[in-house]
Amino acid sequence: MNVATDRGVAPAAGYQVEVPASGIVEHDFVLEAGGSIAGTVLDQDGAPVAGVVVQARTTRAQIHFGPQDELRTDGAGAFAIAGLEPGTYQVVATRDFSPLHKPGTTDYATQGEKTTVKANQTATVKLVVERERGTIAGSVEDAAGAPVTDAYLAATRESDAAGASGVSQRATARWFSESNKPVLTSADGTFALTKLAPGKYLVRAFRRGGGETVVEHVAVGATGVKLQLKATGSIEGLVTRAGGAPLELTLTVADVAQGFSREETYFRSNGAFAVTDLPAGHFRVTAAGAGGQKSVVVDVAAAGRGEARRGGRARRARHDHGARRRLRDEAAGARDPDASDRGRGRHEHGVHLPRRR
Repeated sequence: MNVATDRGVAPAAGYQVEVPASGIVEHDFVLEAGGSIAGTVLDQDGAPVAGVVVQARTTRAQIHFGPQDELRTDGAGAFAIAGLEPGTYQVVATRDFSPLHKPGTTDYATQGEKTTVKANQTATVKLVVERERGTIAGSVEDAAGAPVTDAYLAATRESDAAGASGVSQRATARWFSESNKPVLTSADGTFALTKLAPGKYLVRAFRRGGGETVVEHVAVGATGVKLQLKATGSIEGLVTRAGGAPLELTLTVADVAQGFSREETYFRSNGAFAVTDLPAGHFRVTAAGAGGQKSVVVDVAAAGRGEARRGGRARRARHDHGARRRLRDEAAGARDPDASDRGRGRHEHGVHLPRRR
């Protein structure tokens, strides 16, 4: 058993308590003396960095989380973490779960500063990180070249580590937080992303109900960055099973290469679904409900025709800015829906959602 408090620390091995098969055990827990860490987070120009989370990581790769108001730096960049076991710690300032870099370092470098905590003492640490005053500016236009006045922009710093995945960075670009809120284009379609650290960024533009696009490897300080929103597609269809459509249906649409994933839930829709505002891509569509689950693969173009794949066979499917799919039961020995529909413009794809046992 372990105990967490800022008034002391539990022994490194915790507390051993014997609990009988019945009855109540009374046990006194004696806390040992702990220490604390206090300090400031400043940028390389000496300006305080407010609102970042500071973590004290032990050599056992654990992270200490003290009281919530002590994790985040205040307006002066100050922080304090109490209730620490004596030992050696790596103190790191983070934002959105990523360490802030020391000036001039890369993702390969160990970030933060090392310090030693002693019982009944406070260790003092000063963390110096890169300034975050860079800007990326540009404009957003639609497929016809007209300015888009209601697009949102977000920037995600690209990793400089070897083997860093562009897929994961495109997925991260869709995450937002209090410190990484998207900005809106102005009346002429222009934008400015500010408070950026040095480096290269993936810039994503999107609009509600109107598509998205990304530009990679954009350096801080770049101006005239142009992003063009493409027309969106959709996937719609029907899910059925023996005994009728599921009462509640969960549909997941994912394109791994783009880092795109969306989940929608339908209730009493008789199995009908429609997923709109999708970028062109190669999507795995997974339907789950009433104890069953099945997937199909659908290629969605911004306009024109899509393609569904199953069992190594490819079939063209008619759609208007997307793809229509019918997901239905296949009883034992039922015909292959690809066989009789071969050569037709429309494609019905069989999916079996088994009964719950």
